[in-house]
Amino acid sequence: MKKQERLSRTEVLARLRRHAGAMGFISHATLAGRDNLLLRSIPLHFAGLSAARQAAGVAGPPYRKPSRKTGPKPGTKSSTPRTITWSRERVLDELRRIGRAGRSTALRDLMAAGRTTLVRAASVFAGGLRNARRLAGVEAPRRRGSKKHTWTREMIVPAIRARHRARKSLAASRVPQNLYGASRRHYGSWRVALAAADIDPSTVRAGIKYTKQVIIERLRRAARSGSDLLSTSLAKVVDLKAVRREFGRLELAIRAAGLIEVLQRRRHGGRKWDGARVIEVLRERAARGVHTFTPGLRRAVQVYLGGAREARIAAGVPDPASIRRAFRARDRTPTQDFPRLGLAPLQIASPGIVTAMQPQRNRGGIVRRFCS
Repeated sequence: MKKQERLSRTEVLARLRRHAGAMGFISHATLAGRDNLLLRSIPLHFAGLSAARQAAGVAGPPYRKPSRKTGPKPGTKSSTPRTITWSRERVLDELRRIGRAGRSTALRDLMAAGRTTLVRAASVFAGGLRNARRLAGVEAPRRRGSKKHTWTREMIVPAIRARHRARKSLAASRVPQNLYGASRRHYGSWRVALAAADIDPSTVRAGIKYTKQVIIERLRRAARSGSDLLSTSLAKVVDLKAVRREFGRLELAIRAAGLIEVLQRRRHGGRKWDGARVIEVLRERAARGVHTFTPGLRRAVQVYLGGAREARIAAGVPDPASIRRAFRARDRTPTQDFPRLGLAPLQIASPGIVTAMQPQRNRGGIVRRFCS
């Protein structure tokens, strides 16, 4: 490749002075096309054309006024708002100006007026809006309290009787809380206020008081109607919180009701989860062709056997992925090649349920027996 010609520093300065004498000034526009060698040589010796002009002592192009105005017209707003540089003094001055104009300096009003930057600057430079108002000598805005209904003793009894005539509930948990609080404040309790209104407090109870006898009766009634006495079923007929309060556990309540035979009729007999029961359930479900987990079984698998894969290996049952692969291999393999590959035709009792399968070697060479 041919080496490009270049000028020395002395030659660059001499050419710049000669060019300035002919053109009156030096610029990229005057050099381009007239002395490209000079343009290529300037970056080799100077930081730029401006530094080269300064070293040669020549002038640059004169200032030219733009042909049309580029800024906003007088009296109009700029399209790009000017960035405000905040400081502690500027925050205080702005708060004083707002206060002199008679406008509110409350946080809610400033945010509604779009003065978010002022609020943020007050937090950064003055320790918060309240402290900034104090430093600026601006009066703090008055608190806007909500309208409160002031209950007197004479107003409570007519209000209770009005609810009673309208057939609205007078239970302590159902009445408006301001009426309930005023009744306790003026009468001492809600029962005394009801008595002052000539209403029997025992007739306005919101629900049944769950004693041990009531819970036992409801459990027996549910058992006679065919309930399995599971918590999900009993939640519709009895308050489970009251059961735990009175008996500690639902099982103890069922035993107190003499319904232990109902627990024994369940498939698991009320047993708690453990490793042996997990394996037993997995094998029982696999025999029915069900290889997925219920939420309770999934939690027990994680707790007692460390995960789904380990649980299936311990129980000797296949996983759904292996069954899907076996189905695909059966579909792709001709029937006459089954004995050579160690496969047997799948016996399917119903769609999607595998009941028997011979051992199959997977990709890693491990022989896994699926179902027997």
